[in-house]
Amino acid sequence: MQAKTLGKIIIATPGAPVQVSALSGIAGECARIRFEAVMGNTNATFVGIAGLVGSTLANCIKQLAKPTAGAPPDYFELDSEDNTNILNISDYYVDAATAGEGVLVTFWQR
Repeated sequence: MQAKTLGKIIIATPGAPVQVSALSGIAGECARIRFEAVMGNTNATFVGIAGLVGSTLANCIKQLAKPTAGAPPDYFELDSEDNTNILNISDYYVDAATAGEGVLVTFWQR
């Protein structure tokens, strides 16, 4: 599989989730997606689907804990069962409790 990184997706306004593909310019399918809390975040970040509201956890798949010193950052991975490109990256959104914080996003395609 070929790894591709979108880097840090910054959430400018808490409560205004960012569609992952909207910033990346990538619309398509992949076999795996990894969302990781950014070291230096001071609050939680959120991964979800359309309608994500971080403050209430509506449509939230995973709340990524704020990183702590000396510990690896929290992350969440989605994998297709048969390792094929069936996950659509544009189905996912990220949000943050604090403006200017973000999530690292990496995906793999076959």
